[in-house]
Amino acid sequence: GESKPADATVVASAPPPSAAVAAEQVKEGQPSSVQAQPPPASKGAKGKIDVEAARRKAQLYAMALNLNKPVAKRKTPQEMHKSEHSRELEINDYTQHARWKVTSKDALNHIIEWTGCAVTVRGCYYPPGKQPKPGEEPKLYLLIEGHSDESVNSARKEIKRILLDASAMS
Repeated sequence: GESKPADATVVASAPPPSAAVAAEQVKEGQPSSVQAQPPPASKGAKGKIDVEAARRKAQLYAMALNLNKPVAKRKTPQEMHKSEHSRELEINDYTQHARWKVTSKDALNHIIEWTGCAVTVRGCYYPPGKQPKPGEEPKLYLLIEGHSDESVNSARKEIKRILLDASAMS
């Protein structure tokens, strides 16, 4: 006799949703099925990777991952930058060369990598002899934020060293 093929049920797995779909699902209170994998790179014309499209996908993916966290554990942008340990270091009255040197990308990256502290330029430059009036921005300074007083103090010492070295060279 003739044998018939056995009936087989084929279950096709759906492709994972995009980060945008996942973000919408979470906003609507639905559980998202986004896995902790980066989105694939998009290829544009001539097979080259579309950097902007990839960047947008990565941002949406990051948002979706953050939205999957319980609301109590999500951090606002202000909280992400908030630190329990911080110090200010005024740089307004150092030479222009010293201010430029300490706020250069290379110097800031070195300090961040070495100490783990975030360094932010704040305030406004005032020429020698001029003081800010009440209500005006303070003199130019660096806000140094870290996870411990030790790391903040290490970053402050390194910044002062760079400022003094650069001032001596000018």
